[in-house]
Amino acid sequence: MGRAAGWNWARRIGSLRRLPAALAALTALLVAQACSSSIAQRRADDPYEEEAPSNAVYGELFGNGLLATLNYEKIIDGKIFARFGAFCVPDKTVACPLLAPIMVGYFLGRGHNKLEMGIGQLWIWNLPLQGWNVAQTATLGWRYQPSRAGMMWKVAWTPILGAGPGQNESAPIWLGVASGFTW
Repeated sequence: MGRAAGWNWARRIGSLRRLPAALAALTALLVAQACSSSIAQRRADDPYEEEAPSNAVYGELFGNGLLATLNYEKIIDGKIFARFGAFCVPDKTVACPLLAPIMVGYFLGRGHNKLEMGIGQLWIWNLPLQGWNVAQTATLGWRYQPSRAGMMWKVAWTPILGAGPGQNESAPIWLGVASGFTW
């Protein structure tokens, strides 16, 4: 009986050794909860603070759509974006080929100045070929993104790889500029 009681006592001491780690985890959880509640309360109390813009419409010259595109972006949590653009290139021999960049990306930075990074595809509808060609594209550049609704602009390196009928045409050194409105 003494042996069984001693075994239980040792087992309890082993459980107590894990207690500091459990207390540290519980304390961290409570501090995180208090901080998030404090920030949420401060945001709710400030009637002048607006949410960061979650939409953008802009025109881009050169860039991911080769010549020019009109683009719409959905911005999630001020950091992640999904983009769709389109442009029809009038041509005498081709009935308006369509260029459509479709991308996802990420904004890095605080305040108005952001590093914009994105990847995606440039869809090209070419009537003589009776179908879609797809090229790979990316964005790496600077973007002025206001914290409230207003004008935005950006300058970026926008390489285009694997375009054209044989998927062997590329524009690895390609730059774009854009300006538009965000809300």
